[in-house]
Amino acid sequence: MVKTFTYAVSNGDQIKIGRAGNVERRLASLQCSSPHRLELVYVFDGDIERKAHVHLEKRGHRRLVGEWFVDTRPLRDDLWGLGFKAVGAYEEDHRQGESQRDFCNGYDSGFQAGIEHWNRAMDVGNDGVEEHW
Repeated sequence: MVKTFTYAVSNGDQIKIGRAGNVERRLASLQCSSPHRLELVYVFDGDIERKAHVHLEKRGHRRLVGEWFVDTRPLRDDLWGLGFKAVGAYEEDHRQGESQRDFCNGYDSGFQAGIEHWNRAMDVGNDGVEEHW
């Protein structure tokens, strides 16, 4: 059985909730087809894509098209509440309660930093991941 992850990637205005067996490969593919810089912001160890979509719609978050929603702080808080783990700069954002846009102002490593952070966490193992995040 192939391991599946549910991820959230943002272009700053919209956020996509999807699933993939290889998040790094999926995000690289998305980046190739996007005119905007994408950042990995959340990861969930397992397939809860459909559950996340239904939950977000019930909570009143605006779906744009397909797997894309308007990126807002309440939406990010709801993803966090579903058990998604924040990646990179967004991890610190949740700890400090700052506005994501204020916190990340000038933060330019974006997509690659999110991937590298996630890969390091996954290499540690489940016990280390929980401690790390």
